[in-house]
Amino acid sequence: MKHPAYMKSLIRLLISIPLLAALFSSAALPFLFNWSRLYAPNWTETFAFLENHASFLEFVFAVSLVIVHYPIYLRGFAQIRNRRPRSESMIAVSTGIAFMFGVLPLILNQSAAWFAQSPLYASAMSALFTFDAFSHAPLEPIFPSYFHLIGFWTLFFALGDFLRAHAAIMLSRVENSGKQMREEEIYQSLVPFSGYAANFFLVLAFLCGLVWLLLGVSLPFTISFSLFVLLSATPCVLPLAEAVPLWIGSFFLVEQCVSLRSFRAVETVALSDTLVLGKSGILTEGEPQITDLVPEGITMTAFMSLAAAAESGSRHPIAKVISEHAIRLRAKFGRIAAFNESPGDGVEVLMNGAPIRVGRKEWIESQGVRISANLLTKDDQLAEKGKTILYVSNGKNAKGIIAYEYELNTETAETVRELEKQGIETILMIGEGTRTAKTVAKRLGIPNFRHSIRAADLVREIQLLQAHGKNVALFANLSEDNLALKQADCPILPMIEKEDPRQKEVPNVPEILIEAEPTTDQNAELKSISVLPALVVKSLVVLPSAHSLLKKIHSTARQNTVASFFGPLLALPVSSGLFVTLGSPLFPAPWLVALASFPGLLVTILNAVRVGREYYSIQSKKTVNKEKR
Repeated sequence: MKHPAYMKSLIRLLISIPLLAALFSSAALPFLFNWSRLYAPNWTETFAFLENHASFLEFVFAVSLVIVHYPIYLRGFAQIRNRRPRSESMIAVSTGIAFMFGVLPLILNQSAAWFAQSPLYASAMSALFTFDAFSHAPLEPIFPSYFHLIGFWTLFFALGDFLRAHAAIMLSRVENSGKQMREEEIYQSLVPFSGYAANFFLVLAFLCGLVWLLLGVSLPFTISFSLFVLLSATPCVLPLAEAVPLWIGSFFLVEQCVSLRSFRAVETVALSDTLVLGKSGILTEGEPQITDLVPEGITMTAFMSLAAAAESGSRHPIAKVISEHAIRLRAKFGRIAAFNESPGDGVEVLMNGAPIRVGRKEWIESQGVRISANLLTKDDQLAEKGKTILYVSNGKNAKGIIAYEYELNTETAETVRELEKQGIETILMIGEGTRTAKTVAKRLGIPNFRHSIRAADLVREIQLLQAHGKNVALFANLSEDNLALKQADCPILPMIEKEDPRQKEVPNVPEILIEAEPTTDQNAELKSISVLPALVVKSLVVLPSAHSLLKKIHSTARQNTVASFFGPLLALPVSSGLFVTLGSPLFPAPWLVALASFPGLLVTILNAVRVGREYYSIQSKKTVNKEKR
């Protein structure tokens, strides 16, 4: 199914093509009029009529383009209202300015050329300055047509929106889960520089007008100077500065089986310098395997009967394994009266009036359960081997321990080394004790680790890292560490091939919350969690390449954005009126604004060709390797 944003952007782009062609073709009307006089006399009157009404025709086509692309301008003014101006806000304001200077000649019912020669214009120019330094300023038209600028902005913005929406569709297909990127996430800015530049030029336009006012220029023309500074500071190519590298980069990401829930993830991944890893489902493969059963004071069958009864209501992977093991031993399942699960600690049920608990040692001890020295010794021995230990208790006494382990990902060590080469520090945070965590970290090749980390502790640890100036990326399961993922600067999720049917109503709902009917506050919390600006990868192995690709996309978008504002900075002396005494036009013509966009357009094209050639070379190597096989 196509994304609604993609269909909207495609329709707007298709409608814009004939309107843009008609708008830009109006510039050829004088040529067509002269051509008809020489070679087609029958069309002379028609072309003469069109040429005399060219400004009105441009106005009609420009208004039509603005109506078609009104969502762009709504986004731009919404950013200004929220005090977060971006590229859309600059183009929205500049379009309004261009309309003003394009419509005024129509309101006066005068062409720009006639108006420049009229006595009214001459008297206005003589009253413009109160000192003789500018008495020889050239009498250029004060109201040139700027409708073509509106066409340029519309063209580039329509194309940029289409490329973003198409990239979002390609990335959503990687997950194969039916999830699509929200429309507001598609238009998120990759580089905050455009926001800073928008604020800079807004302040600069105000200061320019203030300076001219202090020099004695009249208020109406002072406002005109300020508006022209802001107009010339809006590069036409700005919408493509981020959209082009994002679109080309999405082909690389799809090849690596990498998806994005939001384009904000490009910036968060590129700026991350610390990666926090959890063990369960991230560094492990397959289902947990029970390795040791140590009952104390009861038979093995009775021991597994207690454990299976306690885990009967849990959805933790180990609960299923314990139940299956009890069935193989033909253990009897007792009837339970109540069930309670403490995420990260354990489960508790009431059976025959006595509490049965299965969980971590610290939690079991906090419930007042006595653990024998023999079990504690066995706990230490198994922990040294990297096993995860669960205690089983009946009433106030521990009845034994269950040791289990996952098969660890053998490629983790190499992945960690590659991430370190890219400047990313990796930290392992798991819920097991010191001995188990040390053994697991050693096997995985991760030098830094934290032990006994529960869900609430993980949030606190991430906050401490952030307090030390770290940009933290967390690779964890959404169903287990949802609050920690929300706290992290860059959430990273493992890819799920098929969506859990239990989670259709609220995507990505932690499993522990599905049992109860969520309250209004819980619904709001879950909805905010499900739209995290997350990076989604197939496995930990592809994370180094994904980080490298996203960092390249971010740096390319930043280069394009900076280059887009380079031309407007060069044109600033002309647009601000500083070169009036040297004989330059008093106000910049539309071609000057378009010319100021040339450096950004050139850099964007060169970067697109460079990245495209890299993608083509990679594809060629893959084709050659397949043929060799």
